[in-house]
Amino acid sequence: WEQRENETLDIAPEISKILLEIASMSLFGADVQEYSEKAIPEIRFANWYMVTSKFINFRLPTASNRHFRRARTFIDFLVQKMLNNPSQLPNAQEPLLQCLKNQGAE
Repeated sequence: WEQRENETLDIAPEISKILLEIASMSLFGADVQEYSEKAIPEIRFANWYMVTSKFINFRLPTASNRHFRRARTFIDFLVQKMLNNPSQLPNAQEPLLQCLKNQGAE
């Protein structure tokens, strides 16, 4: 960032990447950093599409609908990865969702 002293910098992708890492580690105890480059644009597109496409028939084979389906499929894959393969970090604390699950079982 220091090299871009006189340039405009779009911080949204960087903040999205940080938020994805924080959420995945704190909620799931999973490290998804290797997927963040692909995940951020897909999540942003899915969010934009759901907000702006209120009255569109999602079954029509439009380019946006196909992109949304691909984005949703990737997001589903990422969530399953977080749920099934949490990282084994040294000194890692129990993820928030596991703590809540354990509380409900008591």
